[in-house]
Amino acid sequence: MHWEVIRAGADNWSYLLGDPLTHAAAVVDPLNAEEILARLRQGRWNLVAIFLTHGHPDHTGGCPRLLEATRATVWSHPPDGVTGARALSDGSEIEVGSLQVKVLHTPGHTAGSACYLVEDKFITGDTVFLAGAGNCLFGGNVDDLYQSFREKILPLDPGLGLCPGHDYAENNLCFALSLEPGSDVIQAKLSEARKAAAEGGVPASTLAEERRYNPFFRFAEAALRSALARSFPSLDLSDPAACFAAIRVLRNSW
Repeated sequence: MHWEVIRAGADNWSYLLGDPLTHAAAVVDPLNAEEILARLRQGRWNLVAIFLTHGHPDHTGGCPRLLEATRATVWSHPPDGVTGARALSDGSEIEVGSLQVKVLHTPGHTAGSACYLVEDKFITGDTVFLAGAGNCLFGGNVDDLYQSFREKILPLDPGLGLCPGHDYAENNLCFALSLEPGSDVIQAKLSEARKAAAEGGVPASTLAEERRYNPFFRFAEAALRSALARSFPSLDLSDPAACFAAIRVLRNSW
């Protein structure tokens, strides 16, 4: 699989994936349409699909220009109301040449939020970030987000590479460190993320790594629950959904 990360704006990431055998390509969450078109021309790629992780403008803004220039099909989950998009189906697979892109409906950030699995990549939009998770303030629901993590994300192959929609790594890791200030693992990843940012690179992570430092993966861990008890003395620490929601509340105000 051909794979490119395209940065747009201050911290948005779009992804271009292509099948070298057929030169069919897809883009996930286009924002900078002209940069994407330049990459397509450079590689002589035929854009056949635009996959949206959700309907917010910073993830869909490049669609009109790409549709003007190509015959690509836009895919989105109906609850997000993206005009002209074909409806995704949870668990379905969509072909991009010989590549198979698997769809996961992961509501929480928005009602129609989706993630995509293709080969060893897990493309998450604003559902999962390096050391973080999407907020639920603009059309989302924290109970849905918890269920998406518990039922869809946590059971996945831990070796999958995380491909989020934004570079929030440094802020998220600083928040994680505020909950677990003695964590050498979080501190080491923070140093790594800062180095990548300084070099203009992309900080890498896998789902296995996220289990080590992402609070939204660690809501059942004793260290996290101790931190939550300090902020929420009446919190039922035996309730994983309540612990997850409490982490989201802390992150919202951090």
